[in-house]
Amino acid sequence: MIYGKRLKDLREEKGLKQYEIAELLNFHKNGYGQFERETTLLPIKHLNTLCNIFNVSLRLLI
Repeated sequence: MIYGKRLKDLREEKGLKQYEIAELLNFHKNGYGQFERETTLLPIKHLNTLCNIFNVSLRLLI
């Protein structure tokens, strides 16, 4: 999978830290990093929120 790199690139383009995205998703401060490292699958229910945060379509996110 390559969604982890895409998530990291989008986050960095916005100038956000992992813990800031984690807070927006109501995760533990290290929780979001697991998605970028692809050690945990990103729950579908959070895709729309991430699309809004990064201002991208779902197609560009995954």
